[in-house]
Amino acid sequence: MKEITDFLVVANNPQLEESFSLACTEMQLTFCFARSFDDALHQIDSGRYKFVFVDLEDKEMHSLQILEWLKTRHVFSRIGVIYNKSYQDKFLQAVTLGATEYISEQDLDPAWLKRKLGFFIQWYMTDQNLKSQRFKDQDQEYSWVGSNPVIRWAFERAKEWSALPIPVLISGEKGTGKSFLAQVISSGHHVLVFDAKEIPEFEQKKTILEPLWEVLRVREEKTEHETFISLIIENIECLHAEIQELMAEYFKSRHFDMGPAGVDGHTSNTRLMMQFIGTSSTHLNYLVDEGVFRQDLLLLIRQNEIVLPALKERKDDIPFLTEFFISCLNDRTDNIYFSKDAMTAMLHYDWPGNIPELIETIRQVLMTATDSMVPSKLLPSKILEQSFYKTSMDEEDLTDFSYNEAKKRVLNKFNRSYIVELLKKSDNNLTVAAERAEMDRSNFKKIIKKFGLSK
Repeated sequence: MKEITDFLVVANNPQLEESFSLACTEMQLTFCFARSFDDALHQIDSGRYKFVFVDLEDKEMHSLQILEWLKTRHVFSRIGVIYNKSYQDKFLQAVTLGATEYISEQDLDPAWLKRKLGFFIQWYMTDQNLKSQRFKDQDQEYSWVGSNPVIRWAFERAKEWSALPIPVLISGEKGTGKSFLAQVISSGHHVLVFDAKEIPEFEQKKTILEPLWEVLRVREEKTEHETFISLIIENIECLHAEIQELMAEYFKSRHFDMGPAGVDGHTSNTRLMMQFIGTSSTHLNYLVDEGVFRQDLLLLIRQNEIVLPALKERKDDIPFLTEFFISCLNDRTDNIYFSKDAMTAMLHYDWPGNIPELIETIRQVLMTATDSMVPSKLLPSKILEQSFYKTSMDEEDLTDFSYNEAKKRVLNKFNRSYIVELLKKSDNNLTVAAERAEMDRSNFKKIIKKFGLSK
């Protein structure tokens, strides 16, 4: 198998070639150039590359056609574009065709270009590491997460992306853990966090941009452009249009026009590496269609997207999460645990409020529990109504069992369902429930205990 070259640059630009050659040589990176359309097609078919950058400005290079070609030939290469003042529609076409990295003519300063190329290589290695990642079940660090592979994969990516100044979109229903994952990604950085939904649109520019400019100015003076901060915008769908434009332009060029730098009225154009983490519970594509959200910004942040599943899609994690939150919320000395019936009922519930609803349920149960074991009757009625008492009989094929075994299962499920409904209608008053069942209270209590519905 041929060795992989770090960079293929498709451009007929002497200044770019000189800067690129100098930077790659100093960094000991391998590179080659394709200076015409035919040369580009030949190089693409005959080599293997980590990155392929195509000059978007050279009309004779037929850049969009080359990107189409790359889409079918180099599925393992990361694609980038070199641009200066490209029209918006052409840039969007390039992103749609797979461009994920960007170099502008402002980036040809050798020191800055080296930094960008170093970031590209770091990003490539991180991506390769994630592709080969294997989770270890015995790793206790993930005990709060559970065993769901989608969640653990999301957590692994969050940890790996922590060291990268990239745009990230975290999507998912409300209460799925988007804010927590944003904290994982931004760990160790100077962090600015804003909830766009809580800031009136007319106040967003001042509320968000002024603190950002101040942090950038201070850190720029101290670190000489070695600036790395994390900007987290929750509910990004509510972000002001001008801030959307600013972020989109930044991630194309990695430059910020910071406006007036002080009372002297001078302006500062700052180059920096910054994380931008947006969270959303909304289908942003719909907002793009309505003209409310910028298409280019969505394409940029969606390149690094983590979609968190709803709790109903990761029910196997409910026992892990329950144990974890009990340990956080329990201030008693004994170990609290849920009975088998209680846990089964929780597993059959759909949890529309996701993790916050689970936490609140555990909090309420701990307030009423008097024993170490939590019986199912302490659970809210909305959970019991979706429990296995209602669903298991429909899911189970009784013909798989003998007549006696099938009869036993039906009777057991009937008893459980009957008792749960009776206790609910009696406000968990044992005496009232026994009277409604026309049973002796002591015998009724024995039946409840037999089916694990009481302490």
